[in-house]
Amino acid sequence: MGFHRVFPRGLLLLLLTGACAKPAGLVVLLPHPDTGEVGGGTVAAEGATVELTEAGHGTRVREGEQPTTPAPIPPAEVGQIFGAALAARAPAPVQFLLYFELGREDLTPESARSIPDILEEIGRRPILDITIIGHTDTTGDVEFNMALGMRRAVLVRDLLAAAGVDPALMELASHGKADLLVPTADEVREPRNRRVEVMLR
Repeated sequence: MGFHRVFPRGLLLLLLTGACAKPAGLVVLLPHPDTGEVGGGTVAAEGATVELTEAGHGTRVREGEQPTTPAPIPPAEVGQIFGAALAARAPAPVQFLLYFELGREDLTPESARSIPDILEEIGRRPILDITIIGHTDTTGDVEFNMALGMRRAVLVRDLLAAAGVDPALMELASHGKADLLVPTADEVREPRNRRVEVMLR
């Protein structure tokens, strides 16, 4: 059995089993769990190919046989066969933005209240990679802002670590004033650029 041209916009589920007289396979195409987009794929076996292009459609293949014509696979069957695999999928990445006071590594009061939301999302994720990137607005020179961005990232890391998050899961960086959320001229005090991005994957 061969599988070709699988497009990542969707989700392709594959079951191979030898529990019957001839080893069998079931391939099902599902929409992307976050965007709803549907990609596609080609299943090849015994000199024949079938295209999967519709969500919820699948093909069945037994050893030595050509794949069946794509047809809808009942949702109950998909859940029964692939339920555990679907439940184990890593959640989609999520980003939080935390904002800071001018020229300091102090969170704004509103952003400080967002820390529990980040911790709650961290607690829902079985596999975790955390990226914390500090940013500044364009006031001050490049060197000052790189250092300030890093101090802001360190502050967020320390807050998460104090709540029990393993520091080894967190990668820190500073972009200083080089990656503005809101483009401005130099020496402009833009509150939305004074931020830390926390990305959970």
